[in-house]
Amino acid sequence: MTQDQSKQPTPKATQAQSSTPLLPPSVTWVMIGVLMVLLCPLTLLLQLPEKLAAMLAPDINILRPWVLSLLWLLPAIAIFLQQARRARMLRLHQFASEHTLHSLLRHYSPGRIVLKGWLLGSAVAFFLIAWSGPQWGTRVRLLQRKGIDVIVAIDVSESMLARDITSATGGRKQRRLDLARRKVRYLMEALAGERIGIIAFSGKPVTLCPLTIDYNTCAVWLEDFDPRLIPYSGTALATSIKHAIPMFATSGMNSRALFLITDGDDHEKNTIQAAKDAKKQGIRIYTLGLGSTEEVTISPQDLPPPPPGQAPDPRPIVTRLNEKLLRDISSETGATYRHAEISQRDIRQLFEHATQTLEARTQKSRRQIFREERFPIFLGLGLLFFLVDISLRERRS
Repeated sequence: MTQDQSKQPTPKATQAQSSTPLLPPSVTWVMIGVLMVLLCPLTLLLQLPEKLAAMLAPDINILRPWVLSLLWLLPAIAIFLQQARRARMLRLHQFASEHTLHSLLRHYSPGRIVLKGWLLGSAVAFFLIAWSGPQWGTRVRLLQRKGIDVIVAIDVSESMLARDITSATGGRKQRRLDLARRKVRYLMEALAGERIGIIAFSGKPVTLCPLTIDYNTCAVWLEDFDPRLIPYSGTALATSIKHAIPMFATSGMNSRALFLITDGDDHEKNTIQAAKDAKKQGIRIYTLGLGSTEEVTISPQDLPPPPPGQAPDPRPIVTRLNEKLLRDISSETGATYRHAEISQRDIRQLFEHATQTLEARTQKSRRQIFREERFPIFLGLGLLFFLVDISLRERRS
């Protein structure tokens, strides 16, 4: 026998390789093609004609559409696992005879192996669909907010430009108005159902935002607080308090809070009387004083330019915090006063006092439409297929 003849496979080995308990490659590719069709993303269904889409996928919304693209990985993984198993079985035939392999593998069912692969692939597919967040159908929910009504009156006069507030880093002192912005921003973040309105005042008050629960709209005005916002010099505390009273027309009598953020450098004489008028209307005035009780001088160079056509005032501005007036305003209405700090403890204490002493009122209800979450359906199917796959054995009993 020649060397070439000795290398030729025997008929028995050829028969052993051909009798491998595996599906032929053609059938494998057919199964992969069917799997790709069955796992077609829902986004493709929505591209069908309108009538067909309405019949197959009516009003479907996907929160995370990109997750559906991962479904295309399943056929690729199936091909890889199938070919890896085929290669492993071919290597086994090189080291064992047909009779030996038949004895070892006689309890293994090729049909069960294929079925387990389909079950696992289907489970993963349903898990991915559940992860994508499918939604269809709607429900109406009645939203109700409960809380007090808060109007914030912020002093934007030129005296609020004084730099007598110690910064958090201990460097250059900051302006009173900059600290006031942060206080209002923190107060808006603490609101949970309360309506809020914003007034800016100097020599005259201006309503920037009426009472509303749309906090984002009110927050737009925070960066616009500037002495140039109101072209009237001075600080009109009494007029600002009177301006806020009619803004509470739709509020409950015991749910009204006015937050007055100012240095108290008042130019009017009837401020206490205005506070008494507010008290008669059930309004409590919480005051937050900014600045130093010592006199601070603001040079003309630190002031904003005058309106067009007016000459700049060369005189400096001398200001200081009037704590006594602010305390009297708060005590007259049954509220409290706090001196502004670098931390937010002061404004938090004022807000907590208001929520604890005033009566929370149910605000106007509004209807909101929500889409129904349908991921539990696919999550349940995925768990079912996964449990069946685990319970199904590859070996026959």
